Amino acid sequence: MDSYFGKDSVLMKYLIPIAFIAFLPFWGYGQALDPMLDSLKGLLNQKVPASIAAEHYRQIMWRIFTTEEASYEDYPERLDSLYQCCLKDKTDDPEHEQLIKAEVALFKGGALLLEEPDSAQVFIEKAIPLFGSIGDSADMAMSYELLAHVASAQGDSLAFASYYSSANRLADHITEPNKLGLFHNNIGIACYDFGRYAEAASHYFAELAIVEKYQTPLLLEYLRDIYHNIAGVYRRLGDYNNSELYILKAIETAIASDQDPSDHYSMLGWVYAESGRHQLALQAFQCVDDNRANTGRIAEKYFGQATCYRNLGDVETALPLARIAVQLLPISLHKQWGASAMQELAACEFASGLTEKALGHALMAFDAYSNSNNNWGKSRSAELLSNIYAQRGDYEKALQYSHDRYRFQFQVERQLSNRQLAFGEFTRDNAAKIAQREAEVQAELNRQRYIRYALFAGLGILAILAYLLFNRYRYKKRTTEQLEHKNQEVEAARQRAEASEAFKSRFLANMSHEIRTPLHGISGFTELLLDTSLSDKQNRWLSSIQYSTDRLSDVVNDILDISKLEAGEVKLRQIPFSPSRLLTDVQDALRLKAVKNGTQIKVSIAEDVPIALLGDPTRLYQILMNLAGNAVKFTENGTITP
Repeated sequence: MDSYFGKDSVLMKYLIPIAFIAFLPFWGYGQALDPMLDSLKGLLNQKVPASIAAEHYRQIMWRIFTTEEASYEDYPERLDSLYQCCLKDKTDDPEHEQLIKAEVALFKGGALLLEEPDSAQVFIEKAIPLFGSIGDSADMAMSYELLAHVASAQGDSLAFASYYSSANRLADHITEPNKLGLFHNNIGIACYDFGRYAEAASHYFAELAIVEKYQTPLLLEYLRDIYHNIAGVYRRLGDYNNSELYILKAIETAIASDQDPSDHYSMLGWVYAESGRHQLALQAFQCVDDNRANTGRIAEKYFGQATCYRNLGDVETALPLARIAVQLLPISLHKQWGASAMQELAACEFASGLTEKALGHALMAFDAYSNSNNNWGKSRSAELLSNIYAQRGDYEKALQYSHDRYRFQFQVERQLSNRQLAFGEFTRDNAAKIAQREAEVQAELNRQRYIRYALFAGLGILAILAYLLFNRYRYKKRTTEQLEHKNQEVEAARQRAEASEAFKSRFLANMSHEIRTPLHGISGFTELLLDTSLSDKQNRWLSSIQYSTDRLSDVVNDILDISKLEAGEVKLRQIPFSPSRLLTDVQDALRLKAVKNGTQIKVSIAEDVPIALLGDPTRLYQILMNLAGNAVKFTENGTITP
């Protein structure tokens, strides 16, 4: 570090004053392309109610507020006019009206923040109580963050501390990730501009954690700028290794997301230049795309290249580049940045022997630095002026500016020492937080590993259960199929049995009818023959034939009744009949057989039996004949009472 910042170092003489410009994270005067913003602007051409038009204006200005890559133009004034004429006290939502009024003041202040910080302060201070009246603490925090920028530009440390404290106190109310990331980004820039690098770094790293956690599209757009800003902090503290590390991350992120990396190449150029690697610095500056970068960044490219060529001894190439930078970025456009370009032009002219021109331009740079209260720039300009006056022989003024140089340099070094001390404390705290975070991450990884083990064990058990259930299912399915097959076989057998039984019944019915016909003929002719004059032998033979015919007729009737019962075709009649007559017929029918067996049949009817009944006498006759016939058949020399 001493080789670059020693009192005899040429690099220290002319490089550092202008290098300050690249520390600022956001600056320039170009207009970046934003398709979403263009789409929102296109909605303004539609004819819609005033309330919807107001929402379109709000969306446009919040997009400008969050991206910080476009001008507010006259949109705050348009929204204010729309509010005054068409919305104020004319809707059913007074709270929303108050919100629009507060946002108008906020956006007006945001539009004036860079060019007229005093005027911006007036509008922003009006917005804060309006947001407070509707309980919008989140937008109050955003407003105090803008006031911190104003205090930084004014160099008011007390006001900055107050605004910064209020913004941080209300930041917990910001729940929307995009807005919370923007808050940390902007308050970090305010701290950076005010020289509070430890606080700036803490906000940048907080924003980085938010991006990693939520990863919304807008937050991912911030990622490259976060790396850029962190690189700026390390660079401002002289830690070029870490600065280079983060700016290369910014470039990589910008290229991967198809964003313009010109800002990051510009800072990379300053990192290389300040660390004495001027050839690499030239290559980095040449990567700044004139077609995509804004005017301020292009001007920085030119006087950055001029610085490198001058330190490499090629003043002829450096001088015209410095002149182009001053034309692109005059002091009237911006004091500090224009002073940096003018300082480099004066250094190139002095190195080229153009002493008088160098003197005039160096004085202009010194005055601009003095008006912006930039001690670092004043120290470098005073050193250059001391050398110029010494060259001209005006040693009194040379001595005066030499004293000024050391006085300003002492203030800068004291501030830098304090900032390095504060940043060292931040680094230690941050290292402790990182260690704690790593421990938490490791614990979480262990927990997840145990969960995975438990999950794998559970999956194994589930696999075993699934296998058992699958086997059970296959067994059950196989059993079911077997049962179905058996049932089909049983059903087929049943159907065959029913078909066979039906065939048997039909066969028996048909056969009984076929047999009955000749039996009637035999019985009839036998009765006729018995009525004729016959010998005893013939009468005995015919009686035997008659008896056999009657028995065969009974058998046929029994077969027919059985077939009818099996076929379910037996129907009982409901006709009147005499029970006593029915019993007499049974007695008469069995008397001959009973006499042969030496058995006597006695018929007795109870007194409570009616004379006539309603039913099927044929079936009752069959029942009594079966019962009495069996009795006669198996009884010898006895008495039967049906």
